[in-house]
Amino acid sequence: MQINLNGQTLEFSDCMEVGQGGPQACSLAVNGNSIVGEKFDPSPLLHDGKILIPMRKIGFWKSGYVLIRLDPSSLTMERISRVHGYMRLIRSHQTSVEFVTTAWGTGTAALPLP
Repeated sequence: MQINLNGQTLEFSDCMEVGQGGPQACSLAVNGNSIVGEKFDPSPLLHDGKILIPMRKIGFWKSGYVLIRLDPSSLTMERISRVHGYMRLIRSHQTSVEFVTTAWGTGTAALPLP
C-alpha cells in the first residue's frame, strides 16, 4: 500500500495481523528508504512537516503502539507517547492528535503533541 503525504511517499509492505483478525503491523519505506527493524500501523498523518505514525512496540510488560514523529528527510524518529494497546490515527490538530483505541470498536482518545 502506498500513501502520498504532501510529496512524501510512504510504502507499507509485509503487513501482518497482530493476533488473529487484529490490526496490521507493516514494514515502512519513506521516499524509497526502508526503516529497518520496526513495524507500523498504516495510518500516518502529516503534522508540521513531520509524519505522525503509530509504531508497534513489543515489550516484556506491555505491548501495543507508541506514537512517533518521523522526520522524512533524515528518518529520525522521536517517541512522543506511552504504549497504548492500539492506535490508528484519525486526525491531527495544532496541539493534539486523535486516534482509535481498539481495532474492533469505536472508542477514541486524544494525545497532546509536544
